[in-house]
Amino acid sequence: MTQRGVAEDGVLHLGDVTLPAGKRAYALGTAAGPAGAGRAVRIPVAWVTAAPVPDPGRVWEELAQLAERTGQVPFLAKGLRPDSERPWDAGFDFHRWNNATDAGQLDPAEILRERWPGATLAPEELEDAETREWITARLAPFSWQFPGLAPRASGEPLSSAERRRALESLPSARIGLVPADEPGGVLGGVLGAIGWHPANWIDGQLAVTTVLRSWEDRFGAQLLEIGLAEFKVLADRPPRTLAQAQRLAAEHVAFADECFYGTDKAAQNEVGAIAERLVNQPVWGFWWD
Repeated sequence: MTQRGVAEDGVLHLGDVTLPAGKRAYALGTAAGPAGAGRAVRIPVAWVTAAPVPDPGRVWEELAQLAERTGQVPFLAKGLRPDSERPWDAGFDFHRWNNATDAGQLDPAEILRERWPGATLAPEELEDAETREWITARLAPFSWQFPGLAPRASGEPLSSAERRRALESLPSARIGLVPADEPGGVLGGVLGAIGWHPANWIDGQLAVTTVLRSWEDRFGAQLLEIGLAEFKVLADRPPRTLAQAQRLAAEHVAFADECFYGTDKAAQNEVGAIAERLVNQPVWGFWWD
């Protein structure tokens, strides 16, 4: 079965997978055409199950394997709180305001370099010694200069057992589907189609998409979960040594306000702490204030 548009409300059948009743989620967009140009409209951008689905990792995996045929890219739909209508039921939390397909025009290294915590200030320019020491410790073993992008992953990809353990560790969750032009990719047009962008990041959706597509290329990252101000990816080629993890950890520090790994709910924003958790870890989570 091929569903190139947003699925209709109700039970959904894709291949051998049957999903329980769901409904469309909407974003705020702008009307096209001379009659309504510039007028705000609600646009259906995704289909989301009404209730959490048990064993969502298995379901996500099956749907991801079907994505090229169905044209529907799956994700786990996380609410602001377990009982919150935001963002999937409220309708106005996402705003389709730029085109993520233009991500190739930007340089991921430059984006992360500009967001590196030491980018706008040299240590000697900071008079507060305590703050200077805190930033230095946060960036160690690197300096206040961004170390550049981590090399393409050179270790073994996830074994079937590693991938299964990562997906089986996920708690029950709502399942979402977005029609996308690039099914199977880390973005697959999903963030752009939904209109998701991080809170308080003035560079917006395009910069996020650029970095994520670089991770797709270097680490085999796939979009796993989307929330109001957060998302998770599953990396098929995570770093296998601490040295590899440190370089990638520097990117994560520059990318998000807080980072989470696997099922660990403790937020991290220091290179050293992140690197320790990244070795052999395929599930990466990011949150913005």
